[in-house]
Amino acid sequence: MEGEEEGGEETEEEVKEEVEEEGGEEAEEERFVYEQLILSILHDWAHIGATREVFFNAIRGVRFDDLKHDLKTLEEKGFILIEWLDLDRFEAYITETGQSHLEFLKSQGIDNSEPGKENHEEEG
Repeated sequence: MEGEEEGGEETEEEVKEEVEEEGGEEAEEERFVYEQLILSILHDWAHIGATREVFFNAIRGVRFDDLKHDLKTLEEKGFILIEWLDLDRFEAYITETGQSHLEFLKSQGIDNSEPGKENHEEEG
């Protein structure tokens, strides 16, 4: 009969929900990794301010429009400040709130290292 499960098999709807949940979790973790990477870069360049070139060197293959969108999102959350020098030139700085968020992400054990790149955590 329709709507009944046979022998514990999952329905198509349950399978779709499970896949969506897994995909959502992966996307969220990827977002956290990317946030941590950006905030880590800004932490390293704290007093000088990171420019687009810093990000292009640190994150291979990043597109400027994607970077710009992500930076604006982090700025809206209060994690960073952006000083626009021109249409495509800027200096970005991490805020105290961003520093706290970075510490939270690190405490969650989220690995922001890219393949072939060293993890730039402070030695102590």
